[in-house]
Amino acid sequence: MSDALVKFKILDSTGFSTHEKPAAEALEYIRSYIQQKGGWFYLDKTLANPESITPEDLQNASIVTITNMIVGGTDDTELRIS
Repeated sequence: MSDALVKFKILDSTGFSTHEKPAAEALEYIRSYIQQKGGWFYLDKTLANPESITPEDLQNASIVTITNMIVGGTDDTELRIS
């Protein structure tokens, strides 16, 4: 089962790219990508820690995605609550 290919998508500011690799290689790639570039990792639309998953988890997932981190906030220095 470890030779099964895993398809995953990386979303970034330029759009997205799709990759397909054997499960162990895909996991190594995903961990390296997150470590170097940051981002969020999702398995079946659920936020996951790539250090806590196995190649089998990747194989069993329907959707595997890496996205940029989204940071929210406001430029206002004062917040008033009425």
